[in-house]
Amino acid sequence: MNSDNKFNKLKMLFVQPSHLKEDGTVWKSKLPWLPRLALPQLAAITPDDFETTIVDEYIEDIDFNADVDSVAITATTVQAPRAYQIAKEFIKRGKKTIMGGIHASLLPEESQKHVDSVVIGEAEGVWEEVLADLKHRNLKPVYLSRGHMDITHIPSPKLSKLPLHKYKVDFKLVQTTRGCPHNCGYCSVTKFFGSTYRHRSIEDVVRELEEIASEDIFFVDDNIAANPERAKALFKAITPLKKSWISQCCMHIAYNEELLELARESGCVNLMIGFESLSEGSLKSVNKSFNKVDDYFYVAEKLHSKGISVMGLMVFGFDYADETIFEKTVKFMDDAKIDFPCYWVLTPYPKTPLYQQLESEGRIFERDWSKYDCTHVVFKPKLMTSEVLENGYYYACKSSYSVNSIIKRLTPSSLRMAKSLIDGFPARAMVTYLFRQGALKGYHPMMG
Repeated sequence: MNSDNKFNKLKMLFVQPSHLKEDGTVWKSKLPWLPRLALPQLAAITPDDFETTIVDEYIEDIDFNADVDSVAITATTVQAPRAYQIAKEFIKRGKKTIMGGIHASLLPEESQKHVDSVVIGEAEGVWEEVLADLKHRNLKPVYLSRGHMDITHIPSPKLSKLPLHKYKVDFKLVQTTRGCPHNCGYCSVTKFFGSTYRHRSIEDVVRELEEIASEDIFFVDDNIAANPERAKALFKAITPLKKSWISQCCMHIAYNEELLELARESGCVNLMIGFESLSEGSLKSVNKSFNKVDDYFYVAEKLHSKGISVMGLMVFGFDYADETIFEKTVKFMDDAKIDFPCYWVLTPYPKTPLYQQLESEGRIFERDWSKYDCTHVVFKPKLMTSEVLENGYYYACKSSYSVNSIIKRLTPSSLRMAKSLIDGFPARAMVTYLFRQGALKGYHPMMG
């Protein structure tokens, strides 16, 4: 450990890895959307006797010769191979490495082979212990965060440690809830957080929003309206702040007139809705039969009637969908005037029910985690070939972001979102541009 630091502070580098491309090189975002919240949140609970720096490899290069004592890395599954490379470089230089996040929590035995220490679960539950052990040079190989964090009064993330000016979308990130009460078979969120749904204090959320200069907010909750009564209270509390906000939720919000009206009044301009599939059988197979395909048009119309634009999420590759699903889905997006179609290839993340099913059936053929990016096919589909699935995914992306399709889907609700400016461009134009670039250049638009 360094002993000549100013005030004897230990230096910790937080690293957000990128992921590897087909040729093994590191992906660099040309159009980075938004920062990720995990490391700024962890920095917020790290005491001042540690000097902390955050590097987001999607937009910055890592200095492997940096003067640091320890390196903390978080990673999703697609980022894991790159995370292991990063850890190896720092270990060669005598730095202590700690890895957490969803992938390390679901596959700790694998991650342990590559780093000095693995944090399993929500890091806040053991972070004080990790830091104490670092100080005493007694880092344990595994830290298990038991149970689920009480997030009622968690501190605001230290977003100031990131170069926010390098991100294209100017929405500032705020978390008001954590987890999701549903248990969809393909989702790693529930596997990581459990079927828990926890709330921050509304007073703390309001205070954080008041301190943010930007009028544009992205509530990063996985399902902001899963508890309707709590959501109503939140929306009422933030209405006087006159913010514009976007978030994710399930389609149930459309059935609750009061809740939807309060969302509109509080500044909601866009909701990401997981429609997932036009096939009822597919929805049932992944425990999402609470989605009603016959109601999809109603949901879109209801949100549009409130001036709320819709990002519609659809997944290709379910067992009950054949190769006609691509054209049907593109047509639905056009006919329902879904403002921002967003497509994914079904991906069996480790330890999820979907992964366990496909593994037991011998259908997973790809174990390279860098291909678990929701654009590559890593398993054998049932009603089409892998090639048809991957080609169909790109067909849908390119079709929905053709100029003709974009024009077909224009709605008055788009204009409400467009009042929010991003780098001088209307928000809708910027988001459409980002999705179109991804479609034309063959990468998932959420990757930037």
